[in-house]
Amino acid sequence: MNILFMNFEIKIEIKGNRAKLLLCDIDEKKNIAEVNWEDKRDLSDKLFVKINSLLKKKKVFLKDVRKVSFDCDSPYFVQSKKGEIKMEDLDSTGKCGFTAWQTGEIISKVMNFAIGDR
Repeated sequence: MNILFMNFEIKIEIKGNRAKLLLCDIDEKKNIAEVNWEDKRDLSDKLFVKINSLLKKKKVFLKDVRKVSFDCDSPYFVQSKKGEIKMEDLDSTGKCGFTAWQTGEIISKVMNFAIGDR
C-alpha cells in the first residue's frame, strides 16, 4: 500500500455511549483502521486525541485526509437532518445525547473547514 498518494476519510460515529472512529481509504472504498471506546461524557477531551493517535498509528498525515464525516443515533441529530427539531417531544433514552451530538458534529465541521477543498 502506497500511503503517499492516498485519500482518506475520517468517520466519527456515536451510538448510545459508544464512540467509534474509522479511517477509510476513499480510493479503495475500505476501512483501514478503527478505534472504539465508551464515551464517559468526555468526548471533547478525547476525540482529537483519538483522531491524532489513529492517524499516527497508520502513518497518515492530516494533509492526506479529504473529509471528516459524522453520524450518531441521537434523535436530535435525526430530526435536524429533516430540518425540524421539537426538543420536548424527543426521547433519547439509550441514545447519543444532545451534547455528544453537538460535540461530534462541531468537530467534524471544524476539521472539514481546516482541511478545506483539496
